[in-house]
Formats: sequence, structure tokens, C-alpha cells
Amino acid sequence: MVANLRTALEDGAPSIVQRASQSLINEVCRLLFVRPVRLEVRSVRPHNLRGELHGLFYPRAPVRTTSISVRAKITIKASAAPAGEPLIVLWMRTAQRHDVVKPRTFLRTLLHELGHYLDYALLKLDDSYHSIGFYQRESFLLRTLCPADAPTPRSKK
Repeated sequence: MVANLRTALEDGAPSIVQRASQSLINEVCRLLFVRPVRLEVRSVRPHNLRGELHGLFYPRAPVRTTSISVRAKITIKASAAPAGEPLIVLWMRTAQRHDVVKPRTFLRTLLHELGHYLDYALLKLDDSYHSIGFYQRESFLLRTLCPADAPTPRSKK
């Protein structure tokens, strides 16, 4: 599945990357006996003076509405996502040059956001902080899915 995700990133189509990423997430969640989280892959990363946004995890997805005008000039609000459901949003292109991000960077971001979801759904934590334990869990997922790519954990002295 990781190889499929890498191939999808090479093709550069967000819909294909989203399907490959969602398949990977679904399988990890299945193996952990956790309900899968929904994923959206978007194109170009948003950015500001502080940097680029790689991904976001929403424990409860915000309600997004879009206006749809019909022939009689009536505006209908359509919800793009079920409100209250967990959601991961990832961006696959850099903000400045619009290049597709490196597969390892994309995968690490995907696993980072999945880690936040697992903190709530699997570990039943009240909050998901960027703690040492969080980064250890993220690295464990990466080493498990990509043993040849992942750096070895540092030994304690």
C-alpha cells in the first residue's frame, strides 16, 4: 500500500493520492481495531509568514457549506462533510513552487495526523499533544510501514 501511495504521488493527481492514502489509513485502522478516519487530500499547501501547512487533524470536522445556484436563482447550502466526524486534511503540493511533496514527507505527515486520530480513538486521550511519546508513536508507525526507509530509533545511554 505504501508503494501504491508513492506511485500515486508520482502521478500527481489528488484524487488518486487520496484513494491510495485512504486505503492505507483504512488498513492501519483495521489492524488496530479502530474505526477508519476520513481523509481529504488537497492540492497546494496554504502558507503564511510562519511557513506552510502540511496537514491538519480535526477531531470533529467543521461544517463546510458551499453555495449552489440553480436556475431560479435560489441558493442551496450543501454540506461537503459530515459535521462532528473526525477528519484528516493533507496537502500534496508545496506552497511556493507547487511541486508534489516527496513521498516520505507526505507519508510522515499522513502518519502524524493519523497519530492524532489514534490518540483519541485508540488510546482514548483527552488531548493529543506533540509530546515525546507522540513522536515515538509516529516514528513507530513509519518504521513499521517502511522498515527500509525509517531511521533507527536512538538508543538511550
